[in-house]
Amino acid sequence: MVWALQARNIDAYIVAEPINAKGELQAGATILRFTGDIWKNHPCCVICMNENTVTAQPEWTQKIMNAIVRA
Repeated sequence: MVWALQARNIDAYIVAEPINAKGELQAGATILRFTGDIWKNHPCCVICMNENTVTAQPEWTQKIMNAIVRA
């Protein structure tokens, strides 16, 4: 995305860090909006867990999810 922005093949993109910062530093872009401005309480990160762990430890899995949402 950064290269496409530099080459002016695209006008903008929305993505997680560090690509936002790379767009600023490498392509001279300006951050106009944050995802949280558009989607209140958005899930800013993706969490991947082993399905066996999720199934075997549902309470622990939920505690992890709750901690990340609070953070």
